[in-house]
Amino acid sequence: MRRPLIKGDCRIRRVKCDEQKPSCRRCSSTGRACDWITQKTSKSTKDVTASASAPLVLQKAILAKIPAAKSLELRGFEFFMSRTAPEMTYFHSDFWQQLVLQLSHSDSMVLRAAIALGTLHENEESLGMGISKDRMYDSRHRFGVAQYNAAISLLLNKRLDEDRDVKAATLATCLIFVHIELVRGRYGPAVEHIRSGLKILNMNHSDDYMQSSIQSALATAFMRLDLQCAHFDDAGTAIEYNYNDLVRYKQTVPRSGFDRLHVVKQQGDKLIGTTFKFLKVCEHIRDADISIDDPAFFERQRNLRSFHIAYRSELDSLMCHPDIIISERHWQSALLMKMQVIASYIQVSGILAKDKEVAYDEHVIDFTEVVALAEKFILSSSESSGFRKQRQTLSADWGIVPPLFLTAIKCREHFIRRKAVALLEAWPHREGFWDSALAGKFAKELVGIEEADAAIPGVPRRVVRTTIINADIVEEQTHFVLTFSRMRDSIRGPKEALSVPI
Repeated sequence: MRRPLIKGDCRIRRVKCDEQKPSCRRCSSTGRACDWITQKTSKSTKDVTASASAPLVLQKAILAKIPAAKSLELRGFEFFMSRTAPEMTYFHSDFWQQLVLQLSHSDSMVLRAAIALGTLHENEESLGMGISKDRMYDSRHRFGVAQYNAAISLLLNKRLDEDRDVKAATLATCLIFVHIELVRGRYGPAVEHIRSGLKILNMNHSDDYMQSSIQSALATAFMRLDLQCAHFDDAGTAIEYNYNDLVRYKQTVPRSGFDRLHVVKQQGDKLIGTTFKFLKVCEHIRDADISIDDPAFFERQRNLRSFHIAYRSELDSLMCHPDIIISERHWQSALLMKMQVIASYIQVSGILAKDKEVAYDEHVIDFTEVVALAEKFILSSSESSGFRKQRQTLSADWGIVPPLFLTAIKCREHFIRRKAVALLEAWPHREGFWDSALAGKFAKELVGIEEADAAIPGVPRRVVRTTIINADIVEEQTHFVLTFSRMRDSIRGPKEALSVPI
């Protein structure tokens, strides 16, 4: 048995099976195979939580089901089962860890979508996880797209009726489609798939099916993606985030227990979602050149800041609790949550400042902590991937990329922001809507613009702050156009555009 891992003063212990039926909660929550649970697997998807042994059993069943399949189909699905689905989330997910394999066994539409994503994922990984784009010149990529088109044809022939299995298969396929489009660098279609899936979920909210564990698994996956795509789509979040709900939710957080990490993650999603909604309202007012002098805005800002401070304290306590941080994956999840809440705190703290760009200068310590946490996360991932022989490269969750990107473009301390860019370049990864290679290239260009005067002999070193207006990838996916303005004394200069090849 390996020795316990030590992180600072915190001891991370190996998981001990609790021998509960129908499945061991401790093993299933960390993605481990459990020797206690029965090897009997129901073909029904009535209760996703009743089949934690599904991955191993279903892998054999599905492969046996398609013995005449082409070698590329088998290879694509095997990669999906062994790499894509198990590593698709930094946090516990009943959908990616159990339900998607069950549905691949029972529905050919889900199976085709899984083959497509597995094929595209493996191909991108073999190419070094560069900037995501359509690579139709590549035969493996074309095969993956062909499987995707086959899944779309099957979906179009489906009738979305009251059958719960049809609903589950449709929503699962929709979720896989999102990541197929993201791996192809196609953000618009990915957003459309999320919106379509959320409409289906909302249409059936009164159905008994919607109260099941299947609905819970699917709804959680869609909610996490909805918050992500809101950063890339002007429509904002489809799911409503209510500030008063955040207040009530905070009072329900358990102080101890095995499920605390999962509950704290839910709280973090609500906090970041509520904060994002507030930031968007403030941005719309600022873009209209209207001064924000309503005391209610400042009161909301103070309250949100206090929630962030309390949440960071909660995470600090959680990360030193060996009964909760029981594995390396739990440790990594907590690191990510802390990075994300720090980034959210930085943004909400300066949103009402007269000069928002200058306000970022007050958070050098926070930016420094983001970089330090990202280094710990990458080191931890490298160590754990050494045991698995391969580092995770695709995730449905946002992880270290958004906080590092914010640090790179908004922290004007040269060493810190350059370190953030270097970490983005050292982390070839697709995190939901965030592409580390694209984010690193984007940030590098912006840093270069802001620090252009630093290398001029005889000129005092200074930073020209910029504000990003837009960054669009052209339809041909050959380059992106960065639109920005230089800020001088709180006054935004004329729009400038820079074309950057990708």
